[in-house]
Order: sequence, then C-alpha cells, then structure tokens
Amino acid sequence: MNEDQLQSWKKTREKGFGRYFLRNILSYIVIFIILDLILNDVTSLYSTTSVLFESLSMSIVILLLQTSKWFYREKKYKECLKAFNIKD
Repeated sequence: MNEDQLQSWKKTREKGFGRYFLRNILSYIVIFIILDLILNDVTSLYSTTSVLFESLSMSIVILLLQTSKWFYREKKYKECLKAFNIKD
C-alpha cells in the first residue's frame, strides 16, 4: 500500500463501515438489480422469478466480495502503519 492508498483508506475508514456498506455494497446491488430487470424486460429471455433469483445470488456475491475487500484493506492498512511505525 503506497502513501496515497494509505491516506485514501484512512479517510474511508474514518467514515466507517456503515457508509462503506451504503456506498460500495448497497449501491452496487441496487444498480445490478435495476439493470438486470431492465435487460430482461427488453430481451424477455427469462422469467421474472429467474431474474430475481439471479439478482439475489449476485447480491450475495457482491456482499461477500465487498465485505472481504473491507477486511483485506483494513489488514493492509494496519500492516503499513506498523511497518512505518505510525500511530493511528
């Protein structure tokens, strides 16, 4: 993690996980569901139930990936602070 990434993550973590959740998880899920429904409406390839199941499945994947990203970046941030002997 370089200095710019370190400062960027510091700002993100100061805002908290709740804001990160709304910005990076919930917004992606909502956008994905809307696009999925629009595309299905245009193409009519799948049933609504199938599209909703796909949306739910992808929402879970997005939730897991973005939550993992939070903890990964948090770990890297703490390692950098320790390596540079910086107090948080």
